[in-house]
Amino acid sequence: MDFTNSRLNAAAFEELDKHVFSKITFVACGTSYHAGWLGTYWFEDLADMESRVEVASEFEYKNIKIDSETLYVFISQSGETADSIEPLKYLKSK
Repeated sequence: MDFTNSRLNAAAFEELDKHVFSKITFVACGTSYHAGWLGTYWFEDLADMESRVEVASEFEYKNIKIDSETLYVFISQSGETADSIEPLKYLKSK
């Protein structure tokens, strides 16, 4: 991410680059949850963006306001963690 110009550099993120996000929420569990905490510090400091981290297994049970201004980033070490996949499916259904 180019924080100076608020632009994403990776081609995989071209669709995201068309949208302006004012907040970011990391969703993860275990060690990935701690990586999400680190991400919140970086985004708040470098991008001046409101950030938070949520425990993946609790995400769909909390009364979280889901909006188009928030970028949701799901973190999983294996990419197969059920606790992270289920809330992603939940978010996609909204």
